[in-house]
Amino acid sequence: MCVTVQWGFPTFSTPGILSMLLGVLASIVLSVDDYCLCARLTNVPLPPEHAVNRGESLLNNSSRWKVSLESCCRKLDVQK
Repeated sequence: MCVTVQWGFPTFSTPGILSMLLGVLASIVLSVDDYCLCARLTNVPLPPEHAVNRGESLLNNSSRWKVSLESCCRKLDVQK
């Protein structure tokens, strides 16, 4: 049987979607705050907005690659 529906089809609820969106928002705020904290600790000016956006997109894309590779390895039954 296909792994994605092994335990039934996924269900979506409004509280579940809202909690995921709030989790994503909190993660973004914490990441941007990390840039500001590192700049303050090293006594350098705050990074420009485009640099923070580039860093966030790099983090997002690397997470997508990680999930994609893990799912491929699971489908191929590759051991770590």
